[in-house]
Amino acid sequence: MKITRTILVLLCISVFMFTGTVPEADAQGKFPEKPITLIVTFPAGGPAEISAKALAEASAKYLSQPITIKIVAGAGGSAGTTEIVQAAPGGYTLGVTAAGALTTQPHLLKLPYASPADYTPIINLIDNPPLSVGPKRFRPHWR
Repeated sequence: MKITRTILVLLCISVFMFTGTVPEADAQGKFPEKPITLIVTFPAGGPAEISAKALAEASAKYLSQPITIKIVAGAGGSAGTTEIVQAAPGGYTLGVTAAGALTTQPHLLKLPYASPADYTPIINLIDNPPLSVGPKRFRPHWR
């Protein structure tokens, strides 16, 4: 999977904007000063992990620190999403999660996040629409 430089630059700019960290103006030094953790809320080997690894590899050309991938799968994405929203601010922990873990599950389960005020959306990394399928011999009544 090829990630263009434009997407990578937009991702980095978004991190700087939403975390309040601007490399040239940061009195503490240049961002990033330590590795960035990218939490993937899906099992290993799927499209989310593959996309996260591609992003980490492409970022190595532009960042002074690596992006490490951490798989935190389970509970329909809410286990990893909980870890993402509870991470310290600053842009060193980011995540790849599903829209359902952010929009539906907070209404069904007691989670430490409940609204968009609890997290910062950065970029739509993967467009993976759901597909409805039936068994091999299934014939819908409208056919």
